[in-house]
Amino acid sequence: MNFNEQTQKLNLLSLCIIVLVHIAVFGLIISSLNGRFVLSPPPVINIAPKFEAPPPKPEEPPPPKPDFKEVLPPIFVPRIETDVTPPPIANPILVEDIPPEKAAPVPGPVAIIKEKAPEIAAHKPVRSAAVVDAKNCEKPEYPRNALRNGDTGLVKLALLIGIDGRVKDSKIEQSSGFRELDSAAQLGLSLCKFKPANVDGVPEQAWAKMEYMWQMD
Repeated sequence: MNFNEQTQKLNLLSLCIIVLVHIAVFGLIISSLNGRFVLSPPPVINIAPKFEAPPPKPEEPPPPKPDFKEVLPPIFVPRIETDVTPPPIANPILVEDIPPEKAAPVPGPVAIIKEKAPEIAAHKPVRSAAVVDAKNCEKPEYPRNALRNGDTGLVKLALLIGIDGRVKDSKIEQSSGFRELDSAAQLGLSLCKFKPANVDGVPEQAWAKMEYMWQMD
């Protein structure tokens, strides 16, 4: 290898080193500039107009309190004096002391006899009770279970008979001992029609008592 070739290689190597140094410096400058722009944002400019609140109005002083210390002077009423003479007595009455034996007798109390008006006998309304009879209605149906078991008994009912003779309400006053017999008697007899109670011939609604005997035929 000759001396010229070595010189050219050294020159080329130095040139590459210089270029790399310039590139590194240039890169550092650019990165520093970018960091400066990122870290420090531009200032915000407020362009909105500022409105100042109006000053508060001064408070008005309260009205002065009335002065109650002033007292009005008393009203003077002049007194009028008049001479009033009593009227003369036309006929004076003289009172004399009269002894008891000469005094006129005082009449005693007068008895007033009043004739009694003839008494009118008060009218007593004639009432008649409702007529309830199981013979006048259809016989209630014997419950099957009670018939199979041979249950019997007497049921006492209270029926509210309306003016038309129909049963308006009913209740059991004494049970036969079997609920099925009681319910069957109450339901069957409530479908009957009876003669209602009346006052002076006018029908009225009233309660009536009735008994029904459940027995095997």
